[in-house]
Formats: sequence, C-alpha cells, structure tokens
Amino acid sequence: MAVGDIKAKVVEIPANNYADILAGAGEHWIIHNIYHEHDIRLCVVDKSTSPEKEVCFDEAQGKGVYAKFVFHVGDKFGLRIYNLDAENARKIAYDGVQVK
Repeated sequence: MAVGDIKAKVVEIPANNYADILAGAGEHWIIHNIYHEHDIRLCVVDKSTSPEKEVCFDEAQGKGVYAKFVFHVGDKFGLRIYNLDAENARKIAYDGVQVK
C-alpha cells in the first residue's frame, strides 16, 4: 500500500473481548473515526514490550462514531477497542489514511 491510501475495516469483536488496530509492518496510519454499535472502551497498546502494556483513556456508550481525536498507529503501537457487551459479539469499524 502507498502513502495516502485509505485504511478502513469492519471488525466483529466477541463478547467481553477486544480488537487491536495496528498498521502493517513498516507502515504508519492516522485513524480518524471509530464507529461502534454498542458500548466500547478505547485504549492505546504497546506491543513492543513483554508483557504488552495498555492505557485506557475513554469509553463511548451506545452506538455512534468516536471522532474526538486522531490516532497515530504503527505495527507495534496502536489502539485496542474493547467490546463492553458481556453477552454479544459487536461490530466496530474504523477509517484513516496511511502516512508512511
């Protein structure tokens, strides 16, 4: 992929689980929007350490779009989105652009 390419995906997250948003090896992305159909928790995750580290910084309730900030993600440092529904898998989607 090339600089300027759109990065977008829909992901189904199992109940009480998470999905990571990470760029491909050697790439950097800017994530602009995170769409959610249920309650989510947002965290940054550093997978370059063992054990990996995360810092959770916000939650969004119900369905909507999380567009308060833009996020720079790489192949080892990115976003972790938790599905806070204890009973059902839920979908999220994101979009952004490749910058490196």
